[in-house]
Amino acid sequence: MSAKKLGSWFVSENGRKFSFAVGTVAAIGAFSAQYVPHTFLIEQYKNVVHYYRKGIAVPVRPDLLERFKKTLDLAEVSEKTKKIYSAFSVVGFDIFSAGSSYSKFGCIIGLPVNFSYDNVDTIERHNIKILAESVVWDSKEAKDFLESLVLSEKAQMYAMAREMRMAETMKLYFDSAYCTLGVYFTYAFSQFINMRYNMYVKPVGIRLVMYGLVGSFWYTNYIFVKDFTQLKYERKVDEELKHLNPIFVEGAIEFYGKILQRNKALRKLMGREGENMYSVHGNENYLLRQRHLPLVQRKAYFENTLDPKESLIREYV
Repeated sequence: MSAKKLGSWFVSENGRKFSFAVGTVAAIGAFSAQYVPHTFLIEQYKNVVHYYRKGIAVPVRPDLLERFKKTLDLAEVSEKTKKIYSAFSVVGFDIFSAGSSYSKFGCIIGLPVNFSYDNVDTIERHNIKILAESVVWDSKEAKDFLESLVLSEKAQMYAMAREMRMAETMKLYFDSAYCTLGVYFTYAFSQFINMRYNMYVKPVGIRLVMYGLVGSFWYTNYIFVKDFTQLKYERKVDEELKHLNPIFVEGAIEFYGKILQRNKALRKLMGREGENMYSVHGNENYLLRQRHLPLVQRKAYFENTLDPKESLIREYV
């Protein structure tokens, strides 16, 4: 079938019905892609990101499990809600979470391997590669990177509590709705323009350009509301933890300080790619979006709760 005949078919009644069916399937697919991994397929999601050693899933150390349970208490998670949280070992050096406290499928929190490091000497350096290459550990940047991986109990507890609190928000449901509405409005708005300006009699190329512009418009709106929701809940969670327990304040300062230290070290170790990923201050670089609150800002937010004299001491130590 030629492109011209195909275009003519799409403007026919059967073609419009087909387009509506495709739009419906796309909307359902967008919702499922966001929602299903955090609910129905959460165990499968967990298996994908689980930390394996020699093909065997690495369990969480008993002392880390106790720390996890202690964090549930300090974060004032209700006894009923505690049952839906579970911890596992996740690959990489970043804490991970999936699921929602509003879901019967529960919430999983992945504890990174560096949570088991007691000091720099316990780090298995031979297992760490940057850009698929071994690292020369004698350089200053490499030493800074290793030091950034060691977190105190307070820093780890803040990280766990942050993920627990994020799981208690409606973010999963908002994100799922944004995906669905974005696809739906793209289809609906395109159909409206087709009918309003009789685009069906125009060349296929013109309609394709129109579809591209409409899709870009709604995608821009989608990422805006998605990022806005993410930033809103990150501020909300930090505010709650800040006033909940001094342990979280001290832990957050160390946690973000170590991440900033790690990112600045990676910026040097990764060369040009590192410069693209991280700023000179250690923040993550984003081209057009703001996926998370700047790390420097989150650290400063907790530092402002300290006594002015203590803040002055920290500044010059």
